[in-house]
Amino acid sequence: MTKKQLLALLVILILFLVGLHFVRLLILGDVNVPSFKPTPEEASISAMLQKSGSPVKDFDVTKDVLVSPGWHVVWIRPVGSYADLGVVVVKDVGGIYTVELGPGNQFFQASIQQLPPSVQYYLYTQNLVHAGVN
Repeated sequence: MTKKQLLALLVILILFLVGLHFVRLLILGDVNVPSFKPTPEEASISAMLQKSGSPVKDFDVTKDVLVSPGWHVVWIRPVGSYADLGVVVVKDVGGIYTVELGPGNQFFQASIQQLPPSVQYYLYTQNLVHAGVN
């Protein structure tokens, strides 16, 4: 191959890659991580979990459900991510949030036995309890 043919091939390859990029933009749009604005309670839970000795670090709270007084089921995701990673069950004692279960995306029946019945029921309704043997 001559230099002229190599240069032409390189130009065609670059044009092809640029074209693919524009087609991707047309189909998907500008893909950015959506901005996330937590509620004040979600921000409080997130901040408390970050400060505590919790295994939940560098995560955003994406959804918080008060299941019963003092008990929250909280959906979390890594900072800057698109999808929820999992769930933690937190207990609120005087504004101090502690992780009682999780993080995870399914839990064995034996691991939820220490939780209040209303929390257990909520986990079941959300398909977060694994039906298999521990």
